[in-house]
Amino acid sequence: MQFVAADSLAQKPHNISFDRAAAIPVGARTAWIALFSLADLQARQVVLVHGAAGGVGNYAVQLARWKGAHVIGTASMNNLDFVRTLGAETVVDYNTTPFETVARDVDVVVDTVGGETQERSWSLIKPGGILIAIGHPPCRRKKRPNTEYAQ
Repeated sequence: MQFVAADSLAQKPHNISFDRAAAIPVGARTAWIALFSLADLQARQVVLVHGAAGGVGNYAVQLARWKGAHVIGTASMNNLDFVRTLGAETVVDYNTTPFETVARDVDVVVDTVGGETQERSWSLIKPGGILIAIGHPPCRRKKRPNTEYAQ
């Protein structure tokens, strides 16, 4: 049997289900590790979050803003306002606007999408920047010199 210290627990809000409450730590912890353990995010850096309305992306947006970063979030048209309410200063509808026309000189890319989105992201990263691939392997063939990736 495992025990948890009482000061490590939080009461579930009454307005959400146990299933939804159980999912919160997974998305939030994944975003935290990506931004702070892997990317060592600092205030005033630029963060591009692909899938900013998703289970990890929404926490990445909030945590990056909390740290004082400038956040660019990609999402579908239906989620743009939601992503703005999370704290993204710039939002991009990935169906109508190529994110490369909006984002440049990015310090950290949090990529929950992969594939072509990831390949197109490499050219936006500043030298010394990092791309963090969540849920899929990083595409090394498009990696820009002097950048890093983490999975």
